[in-house]
Amino acid sequence: MLLMAIGVVCGFVSTACAAKVPGGAPQPVDAAELRAFRGLFEPLADRNFRLYLLGSGALACSAGIGGFIPLFFAIKSGCHRPKSSCCRWPLL
Repeated sequence: MLLMAIGVVCGFVSTACAAKVPGGAPQPVDAAELRAFRGLFEPLADRNFRLYLLGSGALACSAGIGGFIPLFFAIKSGCHRPKSSCCRWPLL
């Protein structure tokens, strides 16, 4: 409880300090910056690059499940015995 109270007090103090930081008006955006921003999407016109992004994204998403595949196979094959201390895998 004390630690939570200290955290709340530190939060209020940091918010009060951040409130004193001057902001200012937004800076005007010139046309050169807008052209540079539009150029970010030019590589997406390339079909091979889009396929590369799709493949690397699929690989990144599937890598997280890769750690559970051996456990899944152990359970489905019947090798997983919760009460036994060892599991003998057949040699291929």
